[in-house]
Amino acid sequence: MACDFLGEYVVQEVKSMMPFNINETTGHTLQKTYSPQIMIFQDTRKKMHQELEAPTFGYHSSLVKTHGDVEWIMDRLTEGQFCKK
Repeated sequence: MACDFLGEYVVQEVKSMMPFNINETTGHTLQKTYSPQIMIFQDTRKKMHQELEAPTFGYHSSLVKTHGDVEWIMDRLTEGQFCKK
């Protein structure tokens, strides 16, 4: 079970680095360069947080809620603040 969990973690990290316009070259770089270093990236991230004494809110991503941002922008657009007169 631990091996499955590790495998799922590696797949998740690789997918998060995958560009939306992946092609043969970027796929090769992802597969041969970045994928083997996933665990080093994780260790580096944890070490940087420790050395900088930066607050962490966990190492799992969360869904972004953009509704508030969109509402704010729409309010400004309808008020004409982005329009130059």
